[in-house]
Amino acid sequence: MVIASIFAHTPSELAYMVSKLEKFGADAIELSVSNPMAESLEILASHADTIFDMTRAVVQAVKIPVVVKLTQNTTNISKVAKAAKAAGAAGVSAINTVRGILGIDLETAKPTLSTYGGISGDYIRPLALASVATILQTADIPVSGIGGISRGSHALEYIMLGASTVQIGTAVMLSGKGVIPTIEAEMKAWLKQHGCRNIGEIRGQALKNMKAFDEMRFEPAVSTITGVACKENCSRCIDGCMYGAISRRSGTVSVDRQKCMGCGLCTSICPAGKLSLGL
Repeated sequence: MVIASIFAHTPSELAYMVSKLEKFGADAIELSVSNPMAESLEILASHADTIFDMTRAVVQAVKIPVVVKLTQNTTNISKVAKAAKAAGAAGVSAINTVRGILGIDLETAKPTLSTYGGISGDYIRPLALASVATILQTADIPVSGIGGISRGSHALEYIMLGASTVQIGTAVMLSGKGVIPTIEAEMKAWLKQHGCRNIGEIRGQALKNMKAFDEMRFEPAVSTITGVACKENCSRCIDGCMYGAISRRSGTVSVDRQKCMGCGLCTSICPAGKLSLGL
């Protein structure tokens, strides 16, 4: 199966291109109208009305399925996804790379790249997961999850949020095409280990556990010490605690429960797993 991923700046350009691609044998079309390297496209991709017009022009020009690739850099990704569906899209893919600057050479005052680039890989997976969840909570349209998938567990995260498919890009660039069967094998192994007959049994299961912030129930919690030994010469929890609640006395780490605010930072940065949150 061949899915042709294209971009252009106007509905008529897109319609012309996709009619040619269908004749050449493309099985489906992905409209990448959110390319962060083309600033005008990224701006267009934030406007639901524009996405509707572009998608409608393509859908009317071909008989094959059309998917719209969305950007995270928009104020309302749900509105854009709904516009794509209303225009006849068979689905959306999320997300495209995120516009960024790789770095600056301090000696020459020049950027590492002479223009803006698209950030991809592990760095954008949390953003992509949030976008996929948001779309599926608010828009009734299939989603292909994209962003930072290099292991089977990453792909399963997207599926558990409800994604119909996933796409892999950066991992293939860095590790070659052989990473794809590896990811597939890891997914199958996890499903077998957990007694799942097919991937449909876990699709959307995590989405059911997502809550709005104002639905969260807040309970007082404090960091507690477990019996695990600290890493040698490690003081990350002490240095990181902004409340001054953690200290070391006679070689033993202790937590002042009166000062601890239960933020959980220490449990995240402790390399030994010595700290945990409890009531």
